Amino acid sequence: MGLILKMADWKKYMSSAVAYTYKLQNVVLWIPQVKMLIVWLTALSGSFIHDFFPVSGSYFSSKKNVFNVFFVKKGWGWTCGLLLLFIPVRLAHQGSSVTSTLRHLLRLLYGTLAWFVLTTSFEFIENWTGHCEGSVIIESKVDCLEENFKWNGFDISGHCFLLAFCILLINDELYTFTKTDARKMVEASIEVWYFPQRTSTQVIHGAVLTSLSLVLTFLMILWEFMLFFTCLYFHTTFQKVSGTVIGICAWYVVHKFAVKSKKF
Repeated sequence: MGLILKMADWKKYMSSAVAYTYKLQNVVLWIPQVKMLIVWLTALSGSFIHDFFPVSGSYFSSKKNVFNVFFVKKGWGWTCGLLLLFIPVRLAHQGSSVTSTLRHLLRLLYGTLAWFVLTTSFEFIENWTGHCEGSVIIESKVDCLEENFKWNGFDISGHCFLLAFCILLINDELYTFTKTDARKMVEASIEVWYFPQRTSTQVIHGAVLTSLSLVLTFLMILWEFMLFFTCLYFHTTFQKVSGTVIGICAWYVVHKFAVKSKKF
């Protein structure tokens, strides 16, 4: 066969890869109530190990690790950006109206407002409750850090808040999709890859949806791992628990109250 595989072999290989990923989605995507419990247990388990069975430093104990710098610190951008693509493509595939699409996209608008208001509040609380260790005349965190002193305040874990919030948002958007349309999308994506001359708009939409859903699935898994490692290495238990609880509550408000009809 040489270096070039037959088309049938490539089709078999890619079909298996997509099928395994679909099985992965069935494992990691849950109804919202169960996913909330998983997020909560992830945060608690990392915090428990941190307090009672501390582990030595690792790559993930450095704030400069690539996952933290390029993903977690830009977590809302990654989550919102991908969902901003996924939601309208799925609705277009179903033939929904522009008005319906905009109504569904309100979830991301409300989510962005919640993210901005809450993260800003965390900064305010830390500044309001803290003091500068090393100088009694400095009254702000920014000035304290600029003078190379340490600011000691109640630092609600923004990472725990953001990761819990994003995990639940992604799970909620993907759960219905994978349980109703994913198998059809897998077939459509394979048809695009191997029979591009026979594709249609609907089939292309299916391939794009499959790709976006898989990327979002892996992003959600990354957020879950980073939530665990954040709780394993950083902050006090109360700071981590409060951040996680606020993240869960923010998701609940956005999806249960801010938008009356969230289902596709």
